[in-house]
Amino acid sequence: MVVFMGMVNIQLKNKHNLVIVSDLVTGEYQKRRVLRPGEKFAIHFYPEAIFDKVTPDEISQVVVTDDIDRVYESDPIKFQRIINDFWQKYKK
Repeated sequence: MVVFMGMVNIQLKNKHNLVIVSDLVTGEYQKRRVLRPGEKFAIHFYPEAIFDKVTPDEISQVVVTDDIDRVYESDPIKFQRIINDFWQKYKK
Protein backbone atom coordinates (compact mmCIF):
# COMPACT_ATOMS: atom_id res chain seq x y z
CA MET A 1 0.00 0.00 0.00
CA VAL A 2 1.33 3.43 -0.93
CA VAL A 3 0.40 6.51 1.11
CA PHE A 4 0.27 9.95 -0.47
CA MET A 5 1.07 12.10 2.53
CA GLY A 6 0.31 15.79 2.91
CA MET A 7 2.13 18.31 5.07
CA VAL A 8 3.12 17.61 8.66
CA ASN A 9 1.28 19.95 11.03
CA ILE A 10 1.48 20.54 14.75
CA GLN A 11 -2.06 20.55 16.03
CA LEU A 12 -2.94 22.81 18.92
CA LYS A 13 -5.48 22.00 21.60
CA ASN A 14 -7.83 24.57 20.02
CA LYS A 15 -7.66 22.42 16.81
CA HIS A 16 -5.72 25.05 14.83
CA ASN A 17 -2.53 23.89 13.15
CA LEU A 18 1.01 25.23 13.13
CA VAL A 19 2.64 24.55 9.79
CA ILE A 20 6.36 23.91 9.66
CA VAL A 21 7.18 25.43 6.29
CA SER A 22 10.57 23.89 5.60
CA ASP A 23 13.01 21.36 6.99
CA LEU A 24 15.83 22.78 9.11
CA VAL A 25 18.39 20.21 7.96
CA THR A 26 17.64 19.97 4.23
CA GLY A 27 16.04 23.39 3.64
CA GLU A 28 13.39 21.60 1.58
CA TYR A 29 9.86 23.02 1.70
CA GLN A 30 7.15 20.66 2.84
CA LYS A 31 5.30 19.02 0.00
CA ARG A 32 3.14 16.05 -0.83
CA ARG A 33 5.13 12.83 -0.42
CA VAL A 34 4.76 9.23 -1.50
CA LEU A 35 5.57 6.68 1.21
CA ARG A 36 5.87 3.02 0.37
CA PRO A 37 5.82 0.16 2.89
CA GLY A 38 8.85 0.36 5.16
CA GLU A 39 9.56 4.02 4.38
CA LYS A 40 9.38 6.86 6.87
CA PHE A 41 9.64 10.61 6.83
CA ALA A 42 10.89 13.14 9.37
CA ILE A 43 10.92 16.90 9.45
CA HIS A 44 13.30 19.02 11.52
CA PHE A 45 12.60 22.56 12.67
CA TYR A 46 13.94 25.41 14.78
CA PRO A 47 12.35 25.71 18.24
CA GLU A 48 11.42 29.28 17.33
CA ALA A 49 9.09 27.91 14.65
CA ILE A 50 6.86 26.76 17.50
CA PHE A 51 7.77 28.53 20.71
CA ASP A 52 7.66 32.06 19.28
CA LYS A 53 3.98 31.38 18.59
CA VAL A 54 2.70 29.06 21.35
CA THR A 55 3.65 27.48 24.66
CA PRO A 56 3.89 23.72 25.26
CA ASP A 57 0.55 23.76 27.08
CA GLU A 58 -1.19 24.80 23.85
CA ILE A 59 0.25 21.94 21.78
CA SER A 60 -1.63 18.69 21.26
CA GLN A 61 -0.02 16.42 18.66
CA VAL A 62 1.43 16.02 15.18
CA VAL A 63 -1.11 15.42 12.43
CA VAL A 64 -0.78 14.38 8.78
CA THR A 65 -3.63 13.83 6.34
CA ASP A 66 -3.28 11.72 3.22
CA ASP A 67 -4.87 12.26 -0.19
CA ILE A 68 -8.04 10.36 0.74
CA ASP A 69 -8.44 12.24 4.04
CA ARG A 70 -7.16 9.54 6.38
CA VAL A 71 -5.65 11.26 9.40
CA TYR A 72 -2.45 10.06 11.04
CA GLU A 73 -1.83 11.39 14.54
CA SER A 74 1.05 11.12 16.97
CA ASP A 75 0.47 9.89 20.49
CA PRO A 76 -0.46 13.12 22.33
CA ILE A 77 1.11 12.03 25.63
CA LYS A 78 4.44 10.99 24.10
CA PHE A 79 4.52 14.11 21.92
CA GLN A 80 3.82 16.33 24.94
CA ARG A 81 6.81 14.79 26.75
CA ILE A 82 9.03 15.52 23.74
CA ILE A 83 7.74 19.10 23.46
CA ASN A 84 8.25 19.72 27.18
CA ASP A 85 11.84 18.46 26.95
CA PHE A 86 12.39 20.61 23.86
CA TRP A 87 10.94 23.61 25.73
CA GLN A 88 13.31 23.17 28.70
CA LYS A 89 16.30 23.22 26.36
CA TYR A 90 14.90 26.17 24.38
CA LYS A 91 14.37 28.35 27.46
CA LYS A 92 18.06 28.16 28.51
